[in-house]
Amino acid sequence: MRWLIRGLISGIIFALFMYHVGVRPFSALERVENYTYDARVNLNLLNSVDERIIIVDIDERTLSEVGQWPIRRDKFAGFVDTMFDHYNIRALAFDIVFSEPDAQSGAKFIEELRDTEFGQLQGFDAVSEKLKTSLDSDQIFADSLKGRNVVMGYVFKDTVPETDLVTLGALGPAIFDEETTDALPLSYRQPVGYTGNLPLLQNASGLGGFFDNPLVDSDGVFRRVPLLQKYNDKVYPSLALALTRAALGDAKISLQFDPPNSRDPLALERLKVGPLSAPVDGNVAVWVPYRGNYRSFQYIPMVDVINKSAPKEIFSGAIVLVGTTAPGLLDFRSTPVNKIFPGVEVHANIVSGLLDQRVRQKAPYYVGIEVVMLITVLLIITLLLPKVSALASAAILAVIIGGVIGLALWTWNSFNF
Repeated sequence: MRWLIRGLISGIIFALFMYHVGVRPFSALERVENYTYDARVNLNLLNSVDERIIIVDIDERTLSEVGQWPIRRDKFAGFVDTMFDHYNIRALAFDIVFSEPDAQSGAKFIEELRDTEFGQLQGFDAVSEKLKTSLDSDQIFADSLKGRNVVMGYVFKDTVPETDLVTLGALGPAIFDEETTDALPLSYRQPVGYTGNLPLLQNASGLGGFFDNPLVDSDGVFRRVPLLQKYNDKVYPSLALALTRAALGDAKISLQFDPPNSRDPLALERLKVGPLSAPVDGNVAVWVPYRGNYRSFQYIPMVDVINKSAPKEIFSGAIVLVGTTAPGLLDFRSTPVNKIFPGVEVHANIVSGLLDQRVRQKAPYYVGIEVVMLITVLLIITLLLPKVSALASAAILAVIIGGVIGLALWTWNSFNF
């Protein structure tokens, strides 16, 4: 009878853990796992600055000297020209959406004059058209993007309030078309709308990537980020992935399965971008490979680039991300390494991790490994502990706990699991 009771209790415990692992996590256990994950991240930080990637910061000084937000688009055009012509960078990405026409454009001012007495003057139409062309800051910005490695950022939406537009602006090019997407029936995140860039700007760039994160954990911490999302039967890249691809010379992106001929989501192993690859989970997401705390990359104020006062040598061949740390623009995230962390630096960490092949992995089939571990531990507890003394039972439990922790740390450090 005692064996039956022990077996029943063990079965209940096993079922609860299986529900946690395979169906819906229990919040208490999820908090414990998140805490141990964050501890492992912080214990294994590189704590070094990656000089290949530079963050150009729209900080408070930039806003005070260049102009309050939103900065005029012709200023962005001059910035892009300076980045490529003067500083000779490799690739550039905007962690910003330019979804509406520039409200400060000179072309808009000329158009407003049409309804005044000046608009009635002879020859106004001919002169105004010429002025509009030369003062159209959106067109000036678009001209600066053409033929350059510039990735435009956009945002996918998981929900759309009734008062909001489902779509706004234009998306960048898809990675996989409808036919390829149908042949890869994976568990992509599937948003219902988006906020993109002005078609004029997006078409001029020809490159784009999303910078939203629909996989933020329940405690609000950025641990996982999808590299791909599916919208209207096409698959689009994240900003970090699109920037990495651009930096590698428009590298091909593909998915790797094991076995190779399988297209089952459980067989998904890695995402490849050119010669590089990164392990991904069932949502085609990666665990963000944080290098260290805030400022693991060089931050250069945008105003210093526009004025050409930033050191030229640090930018040569660099990969550049444009973001903001200005308090009023509120682009901060909670991460395992810091609760107040610039969103643009999350993308920089992903690019750095992709370049270094330093991304942790937790493949879909790991659920099977966890099930085997649970069965093994429960069998030991059920069959062995009743036969030994209380002291021996405590020792066995200590060995089991220590063994699981040791296994986790060993696979973390040795195999990036």
